[in-house]
Amino acid sequence: MRLALAVLWLWAALALLTYPAWASWLRWIVALAWVGGSIVAMKRIPRQRLPLAILVGVMLVRAIWGFNSPSNDRDWVDFAGPLATATFQGDIVRIDNVRNAIWNSDDDYQLRWEERDYDLREIQSVDFLVVPFALGRALAHVFVSFGFTNGEHVAISVEIRKEKKEDYSPLRGMFRHYEIAYIVGDERDLIGLRANVWKEPVHLYPTKATPAQARAMFVSMLERANDLSARPRFYNTLLHNCTTSVLDHANALREDKVSAWNWRIVLPGYSDGLAKELDLLDFEGSLEDARERFLINDRADPLADGREWSQRIRRTPEK
Repeated sequence: MRLALAVLWLWAALALLTYPAWASWLRWIVALAWVGGSIVAMKRIPRQRLPLAILVGVMLVRAIWGFNSPSNDRDWVDFAGPLATATFQGDIVRIDNVRNAIWNSDDDYQLRWEERDYDLREIQSVDFLVVPFALGRALAHVFVSFGFTNGEHVAISVEIRKEKKEDYSPLRGMFRHYEIAYIVGDERDLIGLRANVWKEPVHLYPTKATPAQARAMFVSMLERANDLSARPRFYNTLLHNCTTSVLDHANALREDKVSAWNWRIVLPGYSDGLAKELDLLDFEGSLEDARERFLINDRADPLADGREWSQRIRRTPEK
């Protein structure tokens, strides 16, 4: 009971400290008032009534916090502004706002938004990408890329939809600070940005998904993108992020569901190990060898384009 109350009290304090609708100075004043009021309450309220007082206070904070609603109408950075949407006509899907930027650096890029048509009957594969970026390989970004029989690929990355002058914070990400977006983009953009500009290790694993499974996942992710364009939702560092989103779509194709609380989902840099354990990845040998073999950074030629670029990053060295 005491532990639960302590967790709720801490949640309320952090929720006030990170409330995005308030200026920074106001957040600090309100959070400190919460701490000071709690100290006074512990001294003046009888011990048997203290849990009720804490619960009432937490409920009040939750009510205030609930006024912060997700929106598609904010001052977005240009590379996260337009949302991808899909129109289905039989086996053909037209996707608006496919991002195909050319990145020289974080501040030097040529932004292009394209309208593309894809034939769902030509989907052949889905690849799983893991991009570790902190704490060894514990923290990472994961996303997927779909391949077609004509050699074309399109990636879908679930990310925060960043506003101008906004930085990512895992703490703020737990308290309704960012909207979530499905970025549909050319591989040279979404993969090349991480491999060539940010210099993060990018592992691209082929999966054992059948064309039918790849198609079902592609359609499911595009339908979610459509839903977000009409009904925005918040990102959550633990509960609604890149990894849990990919897991949701993968679980829809599985009878044996994978829990979002699996430690390799919470620490997504190890999610490739979970995928191998579940026999989802298409390679033989150890995971350690595979991580080296499917590390594509040295093959991500910034001068190549389109299908040629996608072909080059998949030319893995011999075992």
